Amino acid sequence: MNDTNKYIGWVKYHRKILVDPVFQSLTSKQKHVWLTLPLLENYATGEIVTNLSTISQFTGYSKQTIAKILAKFESLNWVTYNGVDRKNIVIIFRLDNKLTD
Repeated sequence: MNDTNKYIGWVKYHRKILVDPVFQSLTSKQKHVWLTLPLLENYATGEIVTNLSTISQFTGYSKQTIAKILAKFESLNWVTYNGVDRKNIVIIFRLDNKLTD
């Protein structure tokens, strides 16, 4: 599989995130990362196996900023952020009906 094939598919967001008070309390950077994460998710496993550099590439934010944002999402119990090693991280994404119907 080449790299372009892993970006085939779609993600569905639910409009109720527009009025969700917790989502609305996020900064614009946090919202941007939150909306980017499902695009990196492996649909079959519900996990995102990536690294801070990849998320940084897609969002334009520094790796340090991404790490802080992921820590915020973990404090909200939205993700489990496992900095397994310096190269790859595993994020288990908990949608809890935040983005889907």
